Amino acid sequence: MSEFKRNMAHALRLIVFSCLLVVVDISSTGESLAQPLASEKQIIVILVPGLSFADSQWLLEEGQERELWREAAKGAMNIRTAGGRDLASSMATLSAGRKAVTPSSLHIEEREHVHALDFPEFVAENQATRHRATPGYFAQRLKQAGIETSYYGHSDTHYGALLAMDEKGQTSGAIASAVKKSSEAARGIEMNGPFLLEAARAKEGPSFTVIEWGDLHRLYATKEGENPAAFESEHNARLKAIEAFVAELQRDAQPDHLLLLSPMMHEEAYKQFDRLAPVFYWNEKVNGGIVTSKTTRQTGIVSNLDFLPFVRQQFGLERSEQEVGYEIEVVEEEGRRLFETVELIKKVAENRAPVLKAYLYSLVAVAALSVGGAFIHWKRDEGSRVLRVLALAGVVSPLPLLLSGYALQWLSLPWVVAMMVGFSLFLGLFLTLYNDRPLLLIFLALIAVVTIDVAIGSPLAKRSFLGYDPIVGARYYGIGNEYAGFFCVAGLFVLGCLRRRGSKAVLATLLLVVLGANSLGANAGAMLAFGLSVLFLFWKMGNGRWWILWGVGGGLALLGGLYLLQFGRAPTHIAAGFGRMASGDWSYIWDTMVRKMSLNAKLLLHSRWSLLLVVSVLLLLLLRWRRGVAFLNQSERLFLQTGVACAIGLLLLNDSGVVAAAGAMYTLVSVYSYWWLLRAGREKLP
Repeated sequence: MSEFKRNMAHALRLIVFSCLLVVVDISSTGESLAQPLASEKQIIVILVPGLSFADSQWLLEEGQERELWREAAKGAMNIRTAGGRDLASSMATLSAGRKAVTPSSLHIEEREHVHALDFPEFVAENQATRHRATPGYFAQRLKQAGIETSYYGHSDTHYGALLAMDEKGQTSGAIASAVKKSSEAARGIEMNGPFLLEAARAKEGPSFTVIEWGDLHRLYATKEGENPAAFESEHNARLKAIEAFVAELQRDAQPDHLLLLSPMMHEEAYKQFDRLAPVFYWNEKVNGGIVTSKTTRQTGIVSNLDFLPFVRQQFGLERSEQEVGYEIEVVEEEGRRLFETVELIKKVAENRAPVLKAYLYSLVAVAALSVGGAFIHWKRDEGSRVLRVLALAGVVSPLPLLLSGYALQWLSLPWVVAMMVGFSLFLGLFLTLYNDRPLLLIFLALIAVVTIDVAIGSPLAKRSFLGYDPIVGARYYGIGNEYAGFFCVAGLFVLGCLRRRGSKAVLATLLLVVLGANSLGANAGAMLAFGLSVLFLFWKMGNGRWWILWGVGGGLALLGGLYLLQFGRAPTHIAAGFGRMASGDWSYIWDTMVRKMSLNAKLLLHSRWSLLLVVSVLLLLLLRWRRGVAFLNQSERLFLQTGVACAIGLLLLNDSGVVAAAGAMYTLVSVYSYWWLLRAGREKLP
């Protein structure tokens, strides 16, 4: 056996061994590091609109009650809603446990109770969205369980009351009395701390109290024209007032659970990509630490959809079908790590758009040059070699992008970009000069790195420019669509290099596990697309017979396998979908289909990934028309066919199918053009 074949066999054994370890981990029921907190009775939630994560760091470093903040469990919250980026929709989402919207016509006022006008219309509007949120259901459930709900304070608007309102749009509490006149405060009013403390102390028995602290929101609403120095001084004073109130509330009212969170940061913070809202949690069993949840599987990061499940858990109530998030948990870790994590998330988010723009345009250019070279009969091998280097550099580029986010901790953006480009070009040149089968080595490396990354919790993908963003919140774990396309085509290429059908079946099964497993890729669309392309591969290898049996039987087997792969430590959106289907909620399936089509239509019209997809498809068609497939062997032709089938599946089966399909089609074009450039010189192809 040649040295290359021995190395290839060793690499395949490493991949198989890693996947087997992962399969064992899926079946494990080991104890989670994040333990749910015990159920208690009195919960107070302080909502501070306008509070940013930078403000929370200032309180920890410059506040007068630093021990107070040190004792709290801390975290950062994604605040995406079904509506726009507005305070009202954020409050509605927190209140419903699903992404919600708030119409401008909704008006909340204080009469005998705190009451929302047009509340039925508000509920109906949310029921009509694909999220089907039901505002008021949670407070109604608390009320039926004998738990008092109330709301105090305001931020000029009173949307915080939605968290405590029952199905009639009512709750007890006070709006006008919760503020007092102050000539020094924005709009002449400030929060009435003594009144709020007395209201909290007066609670007896199980209670859920919401306090909307609006001073910071009013301050930013009236900032225009203010002297910067005077504004900063007043801003810091308002932060200290919040701190003093929380400290006194902890000492005097002594609630069983106290949460402080921001439903929406101020506009300046948002423009600076400070787009995760701060969360603080106090409980007698908590002494510092960082929050997390099964929704995000990221230490320090939670979703606004996790708020209601957490409150429900503390009151000892059963999980409701309305819940899509999961309980907030606390892990023992230094708060300093949280601020480092959020700062890195902010840097990656701030630079993601320009980096991806340059990256995608570069891939388009490289693909065009490679195909252009295949159209030209090179009389000198140097030109063909340069284009082969570029083609390989484009194919290998997803690997350095996995490390791109972490590099920002030590290097400036230009150096990070230079590092990625240099690494890709170096590998392309090295493999061109010193390896006979560079594509196989690249795809083996890609499969191995992505598999190991997801097996240890995706630390690289979570902070990569080509990964997923917790600020956007479309995905928090697993294999994102950005890497799914590259991974699937890499898997098909390696399968094509194996001669025995048994070896192909084993590797295909392991790759399906990596893509679809609960604790690994958790990407149903990519698993199904890859699985269908594998079925197509084996069908073609069997001379194309019994296509109905292959299609129907194989499709059912894939769905059954996907279902079985959802049993593991942590729940997923895939498992939730199967649960909805089992309960007869077929509207969920319809909503999912509509969501996929609408999102892909939006991406096709507005995303740069659509440019890469369209250009790649056109270049592949041109290359096929101009050069044909006569110079390819049967295995290579089958790879291109299955690759195209996989790309179509990725496009149709994924939320962001345009992204996954673009990566897949680009890789196919690069491989196709590389093969031609390589053989044109050697075999004097026409």
